[in-house]
Amino acid sequence: MSSLPVKRKLQLKYPMPLHYTPSSASVIKSGEGFRINLRGINYYLSDGGYGISRHGDGIIRTINYLLETDVDLNIIKGVELVDKSGVKLYPKNILGMEDIRLFGDNYFFCTYLELNEPRTPQIGWGTYDSETGFVTRMVPLMAGTELKCEKNWLPFIDNDDIYIIYAMGPFQLYKLDKATGDIKEV
Repeated sequence: MSSLPVKRKLQLKYPMPLHYTPSSASVIKSGEGFRINLRGINYYLSDGGYGISRHGDGIIRTINYLLETDVDLNIIKGVELVDKSGVKLYPKNILGMEDIRLFGDNYFFCTYLELNEPRTPQIGWGTYDSETGFVTRMVPLMAGTELKCEKNWLPFIDNDDIYIIYAMGPFQLYKLDKATGDIKEV
């Protein structure tokens, strides 16, 4: 398979706190421009693939910024995305919402290690206020009844219903009940 052709390369220049560097981003269309979640990380990977904190305290941290841009991706506004949902968290040595995937008007999925006591990477479904950057709701999601390491679910909306592509081989599709946070295989 060949790579998609690169039309144009550009850098998003947004100030990060000391010891943080930009990492992955999620981009969706928003009004006349785009909304971007820009992730900042305080670690680098060792030769063995382990995260090494730049703060020297052994704690891996992720911060996220919601950026509003124009059609040319010039940043108009940015706010930090902060979890104010009140969901019970179990903080330890890896903090923050990782690999955020924005979708819809104010939804996102993320990998969040703080959502359960054993600190197993779990998908969280969140809602946010784009003006303040506050996460207003965070719901831990599970496919099945057993907690297991989860990453990179692919959400999409059809007729205001949220669906999740969970796996490609074999293909597995789930539907999210927005009222309860339960997911059921379709």
